[in-house]
Amino acid sequence: MQRLGLQDSDTVYIWLADKPEATEAWTRLEEILLRAQSVNQLNGRFIQERLGNVDEALTVLKEAAAATLGYGPDGTQPTINGGGRFLGSA
Repeated sequence: MQRLGLQDSDTVYIWLADKPEATEAWTRLEEILLRAQSVNQLNGRFIQERLGNVDEALTVLKEAAAATLGYGPDGTQPTINGGGRFLGSA
Protein backbone atom coordinates (compact mmCIF):
# COMPACT_ATOMS: atom_id res chain seq x y z
CA MET A 1 0.00 0.00 0.00
CA GLN A 2 2.86 2.34 0.81
CA ARG A 3 4.42 1.65 -2.58
CA LEU A 4 1.12 2.65 -4.22
CA GLY A 5 0.99 5.86 -2.18
CA LEU A 6 -2.01 4.77 -0.14
CA GLN A 7 -1.26 6.62 3.09
CA ASP A 8 -4.74 7.20 4.53
CA SER A 9 -8.36 6.10 4.24
CA ASP A 10 -9.22 8.70 1.62
CA THR A 11 -6.48 7.64 -0.79
CA VAL A 12 -7.39 3.97 -0.28
CA TYR A 13 -11.00 4.64 -1.25
CA ILE A 14 -9.91 6.69 -4.27
CA TRP A 15 -7.70 3.79 -5.38
CA LEU A 16 -10.57 1.31 -4.78
CA ALA A 17 -13.13 3.41 -6.72
CA ASP A 18 -13.04 1.15 -9.78
CA LYS A 19 -12.68 -2.10 -7.81
CA PRO A 20 -16.12 -2.89 -6.31
CA GLU A 21 -15.20 -6.32 -4.90
CA ALA A 22 -12.06 -4.96 -3.26
CA THR A 23 -14.03 -1.98 -1.92
CA GLU A 24 -16.56 -4.32 -0.32
CA ALA A 25 -13.81 -6.46 1.20
CA TRP A 26 -11.96 -3.38 2.48
CA THR A 27 -15.15 -2.00 4.06
CA ARG A 28 -15.81 -5.33 5.79
CA LEU A 29 -12.22 -5.38 7.05
CA GLU A 30 -12.59 -1.88 8.50
CA GLU A 31 -15.84 -2.89 10.24
CA ILE A 32 -14.20 -5.99 11.70
CA LEU A 33 -11.23 -3.95 12.91
CA LEU A 34 -13.50 -1.40 14.60
CA ARG A 35 -15.41 -4.18 16.32
CA ALA A 36 -12.18 -5.84 17.46
CA GLN A 37 -10.93 -2.53 18.87
CA SER A 38 -14.20 -2.05 20.77
CA VAL A 39 -14.07 -5.56 22.20
CA ASN A 40 -10.43 -5.07 23.16
CA GLN A 41 -11.22 -1.82 24.99
CA LEU A 42 -14.14 -3.45 26.80
CA ASN A 43 -11.95 -6.38 27.84
CA GLY A 44 -9.33 -3.94 29.10
CA ARG A 45 -11.91 -2.19 31.27
CA PHE A 46 -13.13 -5.54 32.65
CA ILE A 47 -9.58 -6.59 33.45
CA GLN A 48 -8.84 -3.31 35.25
CA GLU A 49 -12.06 -3.64 37.23
CA ARG A 50 -11.29 -7.23 38.24
CA LEU A 51 -7.70 -6.36 39.18
CA GLY A 52 -9.08 -3.62 41.41
CA ASN A 53 -11.38 -6.16 43.08
CA VAL A 54 -8.47 -8.56 43.61
CA ASP A 55 -6.33 -5.77 45.05
CA GLU A 56 -9.09 -4.84 47.50
CA ALA A 57 -9.55 -8.48 48.51
CA LEU A 58 -5.81 -8.89 49.10
CA THR A 59 -5.78 -5.78 51.28
CA VAL A 60 -8.62 -7.16 53.40
CA LEU A 61 -6.86 -10.53 53.73
CA LYS A 62 -3.54 -8.91 54.70
CA GLU A 63 -5.27 -6.80 57.34
CA ALA A 64 -7.06 -9.88 58.71
CA ALA A 65 -3.79 -11.82 58.82
CA ALA A 66 -2.02 -8.96 60.59
CA ALA A 67 -4.82 -8.80 63.17
CA THR A 68 -4.12 -12.43 64.19
CA LEU A 69 -0.49 -11.67 65.01
CA GLY A 70 -1.25 -9.53 68.02
CA TYR A 71 1.09 -6.70 68.97
CA GLY A 72 4.84 -6.38 68.85
CA PRO A 73 7.14 -5.36 71.75
CA ASP A 74 6.67 -1.70 70.85
CA GLY A 75 2.86 -1.97 71.03
CA THR A 76 2.19 -1.83 67.28
CA GLN A 77 0.70 -4.49 65.07
CA PRO A 78 3.24 -6.12 62.77
CA THR A 79 2.77 -5.70 59.04
CA ILE A 80 2.38 -8.56 56.60
CA ASN A 81 4.71 -8.19 53.66
CA GLY A 82 3.19 -9.09 50.32
CA GLY A 83 4.82 -10.42 47.22
CA GLY A 84 7.48 -8.55 45.31
CA ARG A 85 5.27 -7.52 42.39
CA PHE A 86 2.26 -5.33 41.94
CA LEU A 87 -0.88 -6.77 40.37
CA GLY A 88 -0.76 -6.63 36.62
CA SER A 89 3.01 -6.14 36.48
CA ALA A 90 3.92 -9.66 35.34
